[in-house]
This record gives sequence, C-alpha cells and structure tokens, in this order.
Amino acid sequence: MSELKLKTKELIELDKEIFKLNKFYSLAIASLNRFPNIYAAEEFSKKARLIRTKLKSIKTQNEFEDIFIENSLNNLESQETYLNYFSKGDLNVEEMVKVVLGENALNILKENIKNFDYKNFWKFYLSYQEYSYKSIPVDDENLRGRFKEILVNLKKDFLEYAKKEYALPENYDFEIVLGQPYSQRTFFHPTNLRMEIAPNSFFAFKDNNEIKINIALVIQNIFHEILGHGRQEVLSRDMPLSMQDNSINTSISSLHLHSEGISQLAEKDSIKFMRKFQKKYEIEEDYIQQRILGDLSISTHNFQAYYKYLGLKKIENNSFDKDKEFKKIAGNYGLSILYSSNIFSSLDFVGDAVYPLGLFYIKKYLEDLKEKIGEKKFNKYHVEINNAIVTGVFNFKTLPKWIELYLREKGVK
Repeated sequence: MSELKLKTKELIELDKEIFKLNKFYSLAIASLNRFPNIYAAEEFSKKARLIRTKLKSIKTQNEFEDIFIENSLNNLESQETYLNYFSKGDLNVEEMVKVVLGENALNILKENIKNFDYKNFWKFYLSYQEYSYKSIPVDDENLRGRFKEILVNLKKDFLEYAKKEYALPENYDFEIVLGQPYSQRTFFHPTNLRMEIAPNSFFAFKDNNEIKINIALVIQNIFHEILGHGRQEVLSRDMPLSMQDNSINTSISSLHLHSEGISQLAEKDSIKFMRKFQKKYEIEEDYIQQRILGDLSISTHNFQAYYKYLGLKKIENNSFDKDKEFKKIAGNYGLSILYSSNIFSSLDFVGDAVYPLGLFYIKKYLEDLKEKIGEKKFNKYHVEINNAIVTGVFNFKTLPKWIELYLREKGVK
C-alpha cells in the first residue's frame, strides 16, 4: 500500500499542521470538563479556518490525496462545531449533532430505543441466576494475585492467536495491567500500548467450597481493546499523522465513531477464542452465552445518550420537559425515574452516542458492501475488507471512499 501516501509537499506540511492543531484541540475539549475556555475555542476556529483555506486551494490528481483533503475538512468542521457548541453556544444542539455525529444520528438512536429487545435482555439477567448469589467481591485482595496470573497467560495465548488468525504483526506487543480495586474502567492507550483491565471485568463466585473465576468478559474486553483499537493503531502507523490511531486523533468525536465501531465488531470474534481455550480457562458454556446475550448491554447506551441529548435541549430551553419527551420515545417510565434521579452530565452525550452510532455506521457499510459485491466475493476478500476498515482513522462521511480505494488497490473490484 506504499502508493497510498501523501506526495504533494504542501499536503505533507498541512498534515503536520493539522496534527499539531489536534493536540491543541484535545487540550481544549479537556478544559470543557473543568472551565470551558472561550479564548481557546476562538483560537481553534482561527487556526482551523486558515488550514481549511489552504486545503481547498490545493489541486491534485491523486485519489488518496483527495480523500485526505475531504477527511481533513470534515474533521475540522466537526471539531470547530463541537468546541463552539460546548463553549460559546453558537448553534443549537440539533445542528451540532448533524455535523459531529451525522444527519440521521438522532433518528438512529430513537429507532434503536424503540426496537430494544427487552426479552433477550432479561435472558441476559437470567443467565446469572445460578451465579449471582454465590458471587465474591472482585476487590478482595486475595483474588488479585490470581487475576494477574490469568492476565499473563491470556496475553500470551491471545497474541499467538491474533498473529495467526488476524495477521497481527509478529513483533507486536502491549502491556496489560490489572486496575486498582477502585477502578471501574477498562481501556487501551494506543500511544503507550497499555491496556488496563478493571477488576470488575472478572466474575468470581464460590461453588462447593471452590472459588471459580469467570473470565469471559475479560477476553471480550481484550478483543475490543487490542484486536480492535490495538490493531487499528498498528495498521495506521504508515498513514499521514492526522490519520493515525493515537490518543490525540481519537479525541475527535467523528474519528472516535470509527474507532469504537470496529472495536465493537472485534468483540464478537472473542467467542471463537473462548471456545478454543474453553478447557484451559475453565470457561463454562453458560459464561459464553452470557457474553452473547451481553451484547444488548451496548444497546442501553442509546437510552442514556438520548436522555443526555434531551438534557442539552433543556439547557437551551428551560420550558422543555425532557422527562416527558423521554417517556414518549422510550416508553419506559421506570427508566425515566431512574435517570431523573441520577446526576448526569449532558456533556457526556456525544461520548455515549459514539458507541451505538459507530457500530451502526460500520455494520451498515459492510452490509451495503456485501450487497454490492455479493456474499461470495465478500467472504472471499474478508481479510482485505477487514484490513481496510481498520487502517487509519476516518471521518464517517469519508470512510466509504477510503475503503473503496483500499480494496481497488488490493484488486477487489
């Protein structure tokens, strides 16, 4: 893929400028959680407009460079819109959502809410009925040593598996650590190649005086973070600076959509791994079914994201009844009580929405591609298609053009 590079000198320099501006942006949005800095928002807009003018002035016959220009313009518009909305309030929430998350983002969230599968979600709860009452707190200090030992072995087996089955580079490595007892967050830091597993990813219970440890969720998280985010990071290293998967670029919501979409797809591949290592890690069939049914947990992000969106509308118009509107859309009175009783930050709306929307966009594109080229060809070139969607980080508006170009270069007509 060496031909898919920036060749125009001006674009190479602009790529450096954009990446530098992305660092500025990541600090500016971090300030939103503390004290929104209006000066920073205005400075970003000035710099972004200057770069946009330069990008629009460049004429090129190179298709990859055209995609780079379009992707950069879409991202800069998204960044400026997001920063201005959450600092200066120059536009309303619907306008912000269309630019940052997509024209139909709110309709997608609403449809996902209306079509939520309550029956199977209850089956997910029932799948724990023989285990929950036997559970042991995962912050028990006596368990930490066992958890760490499991992580050492899991990392070794996962890397061997991913290098063989998914062509993860032979020299690829990452650090995996067990989070502190108070930590509730599992995450991967692409710049530092460091994954932290929250202790609550493990499920421990006592059965006939024996302590058993269910690690199915741990495995699913490793696939999300490493086969998803980690693989995207390593396959993006040769891309232009502003298209590489790192902690700077993924602070941009329109790129985070891409990143989270493919990582949620990667989770589904963890089931094969669980079955392969079922005996070694004492993975009961019940544990696997819990993870299959647990996919619906992601769907609950739709409800919380939409409630936070309604909170933003309430801030814009104090007479707006967000709970009445939520009950009308969700049809879940109890959830309305629950959400209205909790303290939610509406600032988290976009961060919550990127998960269901990112998965929707990626799945929709792959479904359309399968229909376009046929199932037989889709399956034949599955590896190339999978590589295409995880190489680089793209604005969701530009991603289809990149995948089409990538596949053409690979001979997939």
